[in-house]
Amino acid sequence: MTQAPARPELAGASIARRLSIGLAASLLLTAAALALVASVLFERALREHALGLLEDDARTVLASINSCPQGLWIDRQHLPRVFERPLSGRYFVVVSAAGTWRSRSLWDHELAVPDIAGAVPGLIAGPQGQRLLCLRTNYRRHGQSLAIMVAADVAPLLADFRRIGLLLLGLGAFAVLALTAMQRAWMRHSALDPLRQAGHQVHELTEGRRDRLDATVAVELQPL
Repeated sequence: MTQAPARPELAGASIARRLSIGLAASLLLTAAALALVASVLFERALREHALGLLEDDARTVLASINSCPQGLWIDRQHLPRVFERPLSGRYFVVVSAAGTWRSRSLWDHELAVPDIAGAVPGLIAGPQGQRLLCLRTNYRRHGQSLAIMVAADVAPLLADFRRIGLLLLGLGAFAVLALTAMQRAWMRHSALDPLRQAGHQVHELTEGRRDRLDATVAVELQPL
């Protein structure tokens, strides 16, 4: 006994479903890879931008350091107000032979100055849960060596970054679903039409309602 052939509607739907699943999986993998690369590049660009602002802060602090017969001193009147406001999120520490100066914005929080100049790896815990990006720079001012440590709270930027990431993730998921639905609809109504028509003819042939298949078919189905 021969097995009855599957109905062409079911066969077409099965093919469309398998192709849709394959396309969705490919799009998801591609979107995930692009999201990962974009996240790394954006985070790196954000860090470089913040470090550039910290360099400007360090030069501003350097410009406020003056000399007198007793040695170096810092003119706080020429410092930006953000360094005077407690827990403002912008801080500095200056270490010199004449002593150590701290921004009043640090309040009672201690900010250690690293031994090596450059950006401090990662983020340092700041006051009230702040996440500080820190930079140490070395200068000479009035013939004396100075180490200036500047820091900025980047927690708000990180929160914005996470929100943007979630938004892009949602848009990406929506785009994958929309493209999959569009592709499946196109396959069911256009791409699979020749196969569906051939399936109908084979079904009619097996039921004795026709004695031959149409000769005018797609190139891929001509051997059939």
